[in-house]
Amino acid sequence: MSDITGVQASNAVLDRLSVNKQDEVNENQKNKTDFLTLMIAQLENQNPLEPQENGDFLSQLAQFNTVEGVNDLNVSMSSMAESFRSSQALQATALVGRSVQIPTEYGELTMNEGMKGSIELPFTSTNVELDIFSESGELVRSLPMGFQSSGDVSFSWDGFNNNSQALPVGNYRVEARAMNNGETVQLSTFMNANVDSVTVGQGGGVRLNIAGVGAVSLDAVKQIN
Repeated sequence: MSDITGVQASNAVLDRLSVNKQDEVNENQKNKTDFLTLMIAQLENQNPLEPQENGDFLSQLAQFNTVEGVNDLNVSMSSMAESFRSSQALQATALVGRSVQIPTEYGELTMNEGMKGSIELPFTSTNVELDIFSESGELVRSLPMGFQSSGDVSFSWDGFNNNSQALPVGNYRVEARAMNNGETVQLSTFMNANVDSVTVGQGGGVRLNIAGVGAVSLDAVKQIN
């Protein structure tokens, strides 16, 4: 696997599509030739005193047409799947350099943007809290968010700790929780992060290489910022 972007990604996927399609055409042609060869051999070697009925030949032809139709359908479906994967790869390359929101508890604190994300809150809560930890596991900032209605709750951190001291840029971990009927419930978090590059696998799978996070599936993207 290798990292490719822009035109390189589209060329790689389209080249692979062309090769796979040609292989399928060659295999289909081979099946037709084999069938006709067997039918001619059957005609040449049949018993002249007991020739095969026309209906038998028509039945064989009908079976061949059915098989050929299924093969053609398989070729068409395979071509559609390759076209979808190539389109997906082209869309993914357009995300390089942009910010997306993905499900993770890790985020990157930057100089200009700070650190941003959202919390998935399945219920309305009177008390929502967010804790931020350093890479070593030290609690550096607690953000009380108070009352929040159910849904996606956005948050941002300016990079200052609980003592109002600026912390260095880098990766930090977040934990979110909320009170629900007197119980504390851990919540799912989604972080904003930049797409550095795109990886297209040999099987056509597309993965985004996210700054501070690593490789994630294109399907995991919740929001494009």
